[in-house]
Amino acid sequence: MPLSPSRLRGLCGAVVLFLAAGAALAGGMPAPAGPAPAAPGPGILAVAGTAEALRPVASRRAEGEIVLRYPNGCFLLYTDEGALIGEGAACLRVQTEGAEAAIRPYLAARPALPDSSAAAYAGTGKVGASPVNGQLVRTRSGGYTLRIAGGEGVCTGTLRVEPDATRAQRIPISCNTGVRGTAYVIRDPWGIKVSLMLTNGLGGLVRLI
Repeated sequence: MPLSPSRLRGLCGAVVLFLAAGAALAGGMPAPAGPAPAAPGPGILAVAGTAEALRPVASRRAEGEIVLRYPNGCFLLYTDEGALIGEGAACLRVQTEGAEAAIRPYLAARPALPDSSAAAYAGTGKVGASPVNGQLVRTRSGGYTLRIAGGEGVCTGTLRVEPDATRAQRIPISCNTGVRGTAYVIRDPWGIKVSLMLTNGLGGLVRLI
């Protein structure tokens, strides 16, 4: 049965609207998403090189001091008793805290500490209100080690110049309690006078003869 002109126009209009709606829907649909790029593994940047930086190379100087050197440029200097007396600017806290295990074999192998009878100078004094004993001991290399033992533990330092060869010298000292300071070693007619200033605010004077 033939369609009337009016029905044919209505059918064509419906087809046009259907096609327009389909085109609009197709144009607004997002493209299918592909797989997301893999994220970098957790902590890679944070831990890169850390293991190497924590592996020091230890050695002992002729004067008996122990040196730890790290790949990142950090170095730590200890007396033969294990007191820290020098630290490089590149050192991280985790390196200084983990150094004890690295120097432990050197401390176990060190010779016995000399008593006062073997010291070039020995005497007593006070640091703060605490009495202390002091020794100035000649090392195998010909240098001298200052050792003050008392209320602040054992504090040590190394003289760079023979005490009889100069009137006064200043040396850094370090105690096994973590305290550091400065010692002024002064020669006078009565022997050796050691004046101490520590980072915990205490000072002291020790007379060695």
